[in-house]
Amino acid sequence: MDTFKNKAEIYCARGEHCIEDVRTKLLQWGAPDDIITPIVTHLLANDYINEQRYCNAFAHDKLRYQKWGKKKIAYALHSKRIATNIIEDALKNIDETEYNTILSKLITQKKGATKEQVTRFCMQRGFEYSRINELLCYIDSETTADMD
Repeated sequence: MDTFKNKAEIYCARGEHCIEDVRTKLLQWGAPDDIITPIVTHLLANDYINEQRYCNAFAHDKLRYQKWGKKKIAYALHSKRIATNIIEDALKNIDETEYNTILSKLITQKKGATKEQVTRFCMQRGFEYSRINELLCYIDSETTADMD
């Protein structure tokens, strides 16, 4: 058990991971089922794993680097079996100015595309329909004002 525990500690010390990631990694390493829960409990007790910290980092990174919206981030975190309240807290911590800036850049990258195509593209990235529509209208009004 100590070998798997040490490997798990090193794995968690190198980057943020959630419980599901650690369980999966332990199984890949060949850890017996009966030692996985005690190892995870140890990692949680010693703050190697902190799901709130993990969610905050995950949400920040997926928004900034992959340009994912809140819906796609939430879906990915749910698939890792993270509690809904933890996910909601992480999504609340997303900087709204950065969120809108990233969405605006995605919208403007699609110059020449129809509104429907832009909306579909942004929704596939996980952005909310209402937010997309709001920014599309704002960008249209800015463009129209520039032409006057």
